[in-house]
Amino acid sequence: MEMLKKLLLISFALTCSAVTFALDYSAEWKAAYQLYRTRKYAEAITAFNALAEKTSSPQNKYNCYRYAVYAARNLKKYDEALAFADKIAEIENPYKYYSMIRKAETMYYAKKYREVAEMFPVDEIMKWPKCYRGEGLYFTGLCLYSLKNGEEAEKSFKAGLENADSDYWRGLSNLRRGHNYRRNLKD
Repeated sequence: MEMLKKLLLISFALTCSAVTFALDYSAEWKAAYQLYRTRKYAEAITAFNALAEKTSSPQNKYNCYRYAVYAARNLKKYDEALAFADKIAEIENPYKYYSMIRKAETMYYAKKYREVAEMFPVDEIMKWPKCYRGEGLYFTGLCLYSLKNGEEAEKSFKAGLENADSDYWRGLSNLRRGHNYRRNLKD
């Protein structure tokens, strides 16, 4: 009977601890996000990184690192943004694809178009699970468009249209496809 009481007490303590952490996570997330929203990006990076290190939830880690990427990118600290994208890759699957997308996106904003085109060729992205392809193809297409490689950009945007899992990525690919025709293909 004494052992049962001890087990119940330990179980209760662990449950309370988990609930307290969940409530703390929510409050800390809101505080970090508020820093991001008010453009206090350096502080937001610190807050998101600290929160990511404390949580064990893959989804929570991803969200923290994702906003750390965005904040670093807004500060034009592209190397730091890429480092956070690498941390996303360390989270259990499927986050390696999110990591690659955040890398391509950050490298696009850093104007590393050629590197994106080489790291994320259309044929390789087509091997990704379908739910990640649209966004990846869009960023590769943007880089190819910026390099004035109209035919490869067309291939990427067209594949993005066919493989996007949302109207958002289909719409962006279609819009950029039109720009590509006008600017690079002169059609």
